Amino acid sequence: MRNMETLPEFIGILIKNWSDGACAVNENSYLDDDGLLHCNVCKEPKQTYRNGVLIGRQCKCIRDEHQKIEEKRKKEEAERKIRMLHDASLMTGILADASFDKCKRTQNNKRNIEICKRYVEKFDQMLQTNQGLLFYGNVGTGKSYAAACIANALIDKGYTVVMTSIVRLLSLGDDEELDRLLYRMMNCSLVILDDLGAERNTDYALEKVYYVIETRHRTGKPMIVTTNLMLEEMRQIQDERYVRTYDRVLDTCYPMNWTGPSWRKVQAKERFDRFEDLLGIK
Repeated sequence: MRNMETLPEFIGILIKNWSDGACAVNENSYLDDDGLLHCNVCKEPKQTYRNGVLIGRQCKCIRDEHQKIEEKRKKEEAERKIRMLHDASLMTGILADASFDKCKRTQNNKRNIEICKRYVEKFDQMLQTNQGLLFYGNVGTGKSYAAACIANALIDKGYTVVMTSIVRLLSLGDDEELDRLLYRMMNCSLVILDDLGAERNTDYALEKVYYVIETRHRTGKPMIVTTNLMLEEMRQIQDERYVRTYDRVLDTCYPMNWTGPSWRKVQAKERFDRFEDLLGIK
């Protein structure tokens, strides 16, 4: 049993044996001339005096290791957030994997693809000015894929994006499910409405589509709209049910015409050609 005269020394030893690293002389540390334990690797002291009391401290090795752990945690958290944003975007299949790197450039689409990439780069300004895009043109010219490229690129930057087709939006029979989707579409950074015009001749459908577009327009939040309609069709339509919807789109969305052959037809022909080559039936 230690007596009172050696108690301070005993307390000092207890403190000396405590730190976030190794506080006893071992293969990782050594006792330097200053009477403190130092790290064998970085040579920094692993102990210091505070108010006359010897306490442990982290050397550079331990600080660096903690920094690596924190950076790894932040990276994993960011990746988890990105995965959640992708899941929340409603994109599936080929659109979920769409990217500018995979996008085929042609004489017909290369200018549009470049505009799409710049839209992503300048998206902060697009948000501030409520600047959207309108992709119009024939079926199969890559409008939806290009919109998905924008969506995925923005999600990777941490923005919230919801992309859904008009048909899917209108197929939700559950009012509660529809309300949840509409709420998300009202509050995300960017809404992409695919295939405007598919809601024709249904008053219920027209009201839902108008509600989304009008709310985005009124709250100053951008949207991207794709349609197989031609620009003049949208401008010249007389039916008031459509006029108010198309006016909102044309007011805030920069029109981009997508031309060229249908990608789906081109891909189908390529598949058939490969099939004929395989069977030797050409």
